[in-house]
Amino acid sequence: MEEITYLVDRYNIRQFSVEDDNFSFDRERACTILEGVAALDKGISICYSNGLSLRTLDRELVGLMKKAGAREIHVSIESGNEYIRNKVYGKAISTEKIYEVYDACKYHDISISVNYMIGAPNESDETIGDTINMMKRIHAPVYVNFTTPFKGTKLYDYFMQRGLIDEKVYQEGVAIDLRTPVEGLHDSKKMFAWRRKIGLYNLLYSWKEILVSSGLVNINSFVRFLQVILRKRINVRTFYAEISNKYMPL
Repeated sequence: MEEITYLVDRYNIRQFSVEDDNFSFDRERACTILEGVAALDKGISICYSNGLSLRTLDRELVGLMKKAGAREIHVSIESGNEYIRNKVYGKAISTEKIYEVYDACKYHDISISVNYMIGAPNESDETIGDTINMMKRIHAPVYVNFTTPFKGTKLYDYFMQRGLIDEKVYQEGVAIDLRTPVEGLHDSKKMFAWRRKIGLYNLLYSWKEILVSSGLVNINSFVRFLQVILRKRINVRTFYAEISNKYMPL
């Protein structure tokens, strides 16, 4: 509380971002912090931008977050298909719980953004269709990444046991980019087609929410827009490097 007070009083900072995606796991701690921020009455706004767990949220906690200045919440649904979401990714989140939290955010007038992943084992046109059907109910900007088996996870073991990934990729320190299909693991053509399809339906169902989203006007959104409209893959690393070298040279 002292740090927030100092930043507001000294530098007139009014917008804060919570990067801790485990912020709401300890409910008592979260409530104590939120009540303290609300009591400051500094007129600040807060964005929870790193994907809070839906299991930990309900109307009461979302209401307290609003009282403390919440403007936007990011959540990670990952898939509209129950099997992939809960059996493959182990999210343990029912569709009903997802809708409950979404409705709570709408009730308290808090913007919500959603993270999805595509490319899980047994992913298909049908499971992608389940994600799109969920988007009909949840009107929100979406961020789509490719399923990436990080070492130490059950998903990594699953792919290793089936010889689908090569451990030397990790040993050699090759960076893993969630925005790029994993070589040898994904059918890149199909992955990009699915992502374009989700992007188009997101524009169709949620264009109003996208327009008012605080994350709309930034370089990531511009890249995603080009990927959808041009129907082609953009090498994100190269694109960023070109922009940085041109406008922000060292």
